[in-house]
Amino acid sequence: MEWLVVLAVLAILAIVAAPAFRGLWRRHQVQTATESLWADLTYARHEAVQRGMFVSLCPSKTGLACTDQVAYGGGWIVYAYPAGGMGANRAYASGVSGFDRLRYTVPSGRVVANATDPGVVTFGQQGQFKSTSERPGVTWRLCAASGADDAMQGEVTSDVPGIELVLGGSGSLQQQRLSVGDSCLPSPR
Repeated sequence: MEWLVVLAVLAILAIVAAPAFRGLWRRHQVQTATESLWADLTYARHEAVQRGMFVSLCPSKTGLACTDQVAYGGGWIVYAYPAGGMGANRAYASGVSGFDRLRYTVPSGRVVANATDPGVVTFGQQGQFKSTSERPGVTWRLCAASGADDAMQGEVTSDVPGIELVLGGSGSLQQQRLSVGDSCLPSPR
C-alpha cells in the first residue's frame, strides 16, 4: 500500500513538472544553437586574420554545398578560400579547388534559425565583415520550432524567448532577446 502511495505521488509530480521541463529544454536548445552560431562566426573572423584569406559562413543542409536560403536551422558551413581576383562572398561547393571546409555545424533539437538574406557571410584578412552598400550587416533570429513542419516558422513566447544575433559592418556581434510574439524572420537591414 505504501508503494502505491509513493508511486501516485511521483506520478502527480511528474505530470506537474513535465510542462516546465519542456520549456526549459526548448530554451536550452535555442541558447545552444545561438552559442554555436556565435562561436562559428567568431571562429570564421579569427581564421580570416590568421590565414590571411577570406573565411565565409553559409547555410547548408549537407555540409557539401551552400544553399541559397535564409534558413540556417539545417546547419551551416565555415570555409576558407584565397583572397584574390574572384572576390569575397563565394559559395562553397565540395571538391572545388581552393576551398577548404573548416567546420560543418548542425544545431541539435528543433530550432529555427533565419538570416535577413541568403547571402554568404564573409570575413576579410583584417577580420572585417565584407559588407556592401546593399548589405551593411546581417541579422539572424533563432527561435524554438513551432508545431508546424515549416522550417522557417518559429515561435517566441514568454516561456521560450527567441534570440537575435546582429553582425555589424566591422565584424562585431551583438545579441538580444526577442519580444513575445516577434517573428522569427528578421527584417532586411
